[in-house]
Amino acid sequence: MKIKYLVIGAALITVSVASYSFEQNQSSDEQSGVLGSLISKPKYSREMVLGNILKGALENMHLTNKKIDKKFSEQAYKLFIERVDYGKQFFLASDVKELDKYKTKFAEELESGNLQVLEATATIMTKRLGEIENYIKTYLSKPLDYKKKETIETDSKKRKFAKNLDELKSHWSKLMKFEVMGRIADLKDEQNGVAEDEKGKKKAKPEKKLNDVEIEKEAREKVLKSYTKIFQRLKSEKRSDKLDKFYNSITRVFDPHTNYLVPEDKEDFDIDMSGKLEGIGAILREDGSYIKVERIVPGSASWKTKELEAEDIILKVGQGKEEAVDVVDMSLRDAVKLIRGKKDTEVRLTVKKPNGLIKVVPIIRDVVEIEESYVKGTVLELAPSKTKIGYINVPKFYRDFNDRNGRNCTDDTRKEIQKLNKEGIEGLILDLRNNGGGALEDARMISGLFINKG
Repeated sequence: MKIKYLVIGAALITVSVASYSFEQNQSSDEQSGVLGSLISKPKYSREMVLGNILKGALENMHLTNKKIDKKFSEQAYKLFIERVDYGKQFFLASDVKELDKYKTKFAEELESGNLQVLEATATIMTKRLGEIENYIKTYLSKPLDYKKKETIETDSKKRKFAKNLDELKSHWSKLMKFEVMGRIADLKDEQNGVAEDEKGKKKAKPEKKLNDVEIEKEAREKVLKSYTKIFQRLKSEKRSDKLDKFYNSITRVFDPHTNYLVPEDKEDFDIDMSGKLEGIGAILREDGSYIKVERIVPGSASWKTKELEAEDIILKVGQGKEEAVDVVDMSLRDAVKLIRGKKDTEVRLTVKKPNGLIKVVPIIRDVVEIEESYVKGTVLELAPSKTKIGYINVPKFYRDFNDRNGRNCTDDTRKEIQKLNKEGIEGLILDLRNNGGGALEDARMISGLFINKG
């Protein structure tokens, strides 16, 4: 019997990625052409080499055939300002006007590696961050006036940059009041026993019932604590984060799906595409100032130790016998960088158990396979005819770009089809509903499993 096929989610979203890397200490005889001469001379910066690689790749390989020139620079500059201050919450109109002198220089700075626009932007942002942080500390230090009739435009596309600092502060005062009011509503829900946690479960009522004045004060304190952390993150932004904004303002002019990946994002991309990583196999989350274990991946290094458990708080991370690093108040990304590592190396986690016990958990890192990343198949039996229908879920078009013999989406899909055919299926559902894309090659080859030619 001829099998009928049903594809759920007909549009195949594909992503094509070009990845470049080089070691800064690589000798000139290991290189060739312009790139080799650039790297071998110390007067050329890393940003200059990277900028020329990006320029060459984008101009010569991208299907739009755009040239990175002055006209292109103006488009990139507009995207850059949006990325630096998307919500129009920090820059004044005069700040943007000051930065306008770089509007036509993006192409020039990309080639030279002399990214003056980053330095100028960072200087302005540091100043504004300090001013706004000090202002909201003062503003939230006393009860707010809720009787005053005010409106706030939360859509930044409908707002212009503030004309002066007073106008910017006025916007922040409304924003803070809006945030505090939301917290008050949440706290009242907790008091009344109707609040839910992130998993949709009802929270327990607090032991002490607060009055309205106490609730308002706690709401202000919570908002201040939250925004203090946000400002701290913004102030400690790394060079790679700034480069991300600059380079991606250039790539996005070509199209919205062309990206430059900073090393941390490239690592995450490789993990997402291959469905595996070298680490301990624990899903983590931020919880206030702490890094908490969300769940343990079955079969992983953490699972094998039987010592690390969900809801454990990670206080410190140590590499083998080295002194442990405190991760309290550290961002999740930075903490994960310390915890991940090569297979067969040791990481020592100082954790606090839910009962208050603090202990050191040594874990030997291993390869962790993220099973939910992979193709899965099963047989559905339709009543009352008992017709067998095959079902295959393809969550993404995954492929290990670093291992030619590694697992890939096409081979896994082919194996599932063969297995389901042996079960005597009369039809097949290929589920692509939540497929966000991936390797273009696999999108093409999987199509080829169902189309003979063309």
